[in-house]
Amino acid sequence: MMSLKILFQSFSHQTPEQVTCQDTIDDMSAESLVSGCSCFSAITEGGRLDGSNQAALRVSMDEATARVEVAALFNVIPRISSKLSSDLHPVYDDTTNSDPFTLNMHPCENVVKEAEKLPDDEMNEGNHPSGTDIVGIGQFSEHGLSVLKQFCTIANTRHKVCSEANWLNHFRCSSPDLVRIQEALWHQPATNIILRFGNKSFDFTSFADLALERYIDSFVIDISIGKYLEEARMNRNDNTLLLSFRIL
Repeated sequence: MMSLKILFQSFSHQTPEQVTCQDTIDDMSAESLVSGCSCFSAITEGGRLDGSNQAALRVSMDEATARVEVAALFNVIPRISSKLSSDLHPVYDDTTNSDPFTLNMHPCENVVKEAEKLPDDEMNEGNHPSGTDIVGIGQFSEHGLSVLKQFCTIANTRHKVCSEANWLNHFRCSSPDLVRIQEALWHQPATNIILRFGNKSFDFTSFADLALERYIDSFVIDISIGKYLEEARMNRNDNTLLLSFRIL
């Protein structure tokens, strides 16, 4: 938890003008966070989408940039199949491809990964498939499989955002800092740069990996420490001591 606080000090010092989120964790549950996103209110939730709502979902998937926007799409995409595996067959006739947006259920991430890998394996054997048949789900081209992969990303993002909201319920910091952390985690374009030092930088997606103490690597540590020391020198704070070490 401390690593996120230290890193966030640099972010909040750099870009206070970006803070616009007015919600606090006291009056916002994880479910309301992702279901209350207004940009998808025109899409009917539940069941198979009709033609106009399929078109709206396609546009929303292209336009969603913040993690909370991606997470909100979970309410309108097909449900995840409970099957952890499925029979897969290469397809050589692309006239009967399924439209992912018309599905009642989409396969889980492991099945989608295997389905994407199958055509490459077939091409290595000298064959030229046009797609993959996921038994019980449908037949999909390369583009169709990429949409299924997006569905899996949406589901994963929703799970992470809900977990982060619950985690922040127990996060001890001031209310203004809490709002800034929420803004950084959920409401900024995921690929925008949050912190830069020299020629190194990382984006808001990498920043979100620090929540729940999920993951931190030497790259993030180097940038954070470098930025901290840079600002210390700019503020004429010469009492900062850095002990360099590496864990083997």
